[in-house]
Amino acid sequence: MKMLNHTGVTLLSQLTSRIQQTTNCSCLAEDAEFGSCNKLYTQGYTISVAVMRSLKMNASKMDEQSRLEAIRNFADSLRRRLNRGQCDDDALIAVAIDERAVWTSVGKVTERRLSEDHIMAITAQAESLFSKGLYTDGLRYMLESYEKVLQGGTVAISSTFPWPLPLWVIITAACLGLLLIVLLISIVVLKFCLPRRDHYTLGVRQPQQQR
Repeated sequence: MKMLNHTGVTLLSQLTSRIQQTTNCSCLAEDAEFGSCNKLYTQGYTISVAVMRSLKMNASKMDEQSRLEAIRNFADSLRRRLNRGQCDDDALIAVAIDERAVWTSVGKVTERRLSEDHIMAITAQAESLFSKGLYTDGLRYMLESYEKVLQGGTVAISSTFPWPLPLWVIITAACLGLLLIVLLISIVVLKFCLPRRDHYTLGVRQPQQQR
């Protein structure tokens, strides 16, 4: 399985350069500790891409949580080391093929526009392409989607967006919830609509004393 060919690398490089050109510098006074906008030339957000065959993980730690933690640590560490942004206004997409793991690390300034919710939804869509070995297409989708969000636009998420639970579980839960609501309404209606029975006072007859 090929990772990225020369054509794919060139395409992704062009996309990352375009994002720098089509977005604005978002460094504010409060971000001075990280840097400031370049006054000599206009530059927007900087996004890097790192694709590797494997993270060389221990075979005993290949569960999903461990894989995500490993790719997250790698992405965060590499982004900080590269330090390509002007004021922490950068991002780095890391993909580990053997571990089937993807993570996007973002700087504090980038995170103000590109939120975790955006990243999770966009990554979920791209993973359907990664699972087919279409890494260039998946990364292209992510970059173009990030570009729209960083420009202040919105990204349409497909109706095939994966739910966190199986669809049959969601449908079953919805039906049970609806049934419970109907049952509660029926009980309330019966309680207030049926004629009320007369109330009787229970008494005990005292035996008469013999004279």
